[in-house]
Amino acid sequence: MSITSGLILFFVILFIASFFVMSEYVLVRIRPSRLDFLINNGNKQAQILKNMTVKLDTYLSATQLGVTITSLGLGWLGDPTFKRIFDNLLGNFTLPRQVSTILSFVISFVILTAIQVIIGELVPKNIAITKTEQLGLKLARPLNSWYKVMYPLIFILNKTANGISKGLGFQTFSESDDNVSEEELRMIMSESLKSGEINHEEYQYVENVFDFDERMAREIMVPRTEMAVLWAEDSLEDIAATVQKERYTRYPVVEGDKDNILGTINAKEIFAA
Repeated sequence: MSITSGLILFFVILFIASFFVMSEYVLVRIRPSRLDFLINNGNKQAQILKNMTVKLDTYLSATQLGVTITSLGLGWLGDPTFKRIFDNLLGNFTLPRQVSTILSFVISFVILTAIQVIIGELVPKNIAITKTEQLGLKLARPLNSWYKVMYPLIFILNKTANGISKGLGFQTFSESDDNVSEEELRMIMSESLKSGEINHEEYQYVENVFDFDERMAREIMVPRTEMAVLWAEDSLEDIAATVQKERYTRYPVVEGDKDNILGTINAKEIFAA
């Protein structure tokens, strides 16, 4: 194979590797609630992507299999191709053969690694993080096709990995393991507030929901025996004194004892009468 053909094939495989890296980050970052919204609007790609998030474990295995295969391909093809390039370049210098061979290997290894990490890993990761939804909708069909083709191998690999994990005493991933705890929700809301996705009022509303769950009934309700009430037999002066002291808007009106409630009255109605 010529150097030109080797380089072309190398970058084709690198592009495919980038596809799998982007797919992996998209699957992890995509919001199911957003997909539900798109599905309700008739987006078929969103439905495919939603099915992937439901079977996240197996689809992540599909992306990891793709990354592994392409990485092996890049190493198998890239190493001899780049080594030949630098062998030719260093051949123009009067260097001992052993030195030239070592330099060629080191330089080709460093450049090959840099290209694979930057173009094959970091750039796709950044794109997937910033354009998760748009990218996910475009990658859904090809990733789903790859999954279907490689499913028998993915199934065997997953079963083997799960068996080894259980043998080592570790629990395997289950589809219900993606539940979000209260602390994680608080963290997500905090990050959304910092990024401007939600305003302070929305953030405070959710915080109050969590705080409300921890409140005791006595913190938000008054025990029956301690209620501020108006007695049916009270004079207007007594009622005015009670309203002035308690400062409530509405009062139960009772007769005999506090269990016998006749109704409620607004303080404004008392003084308007």
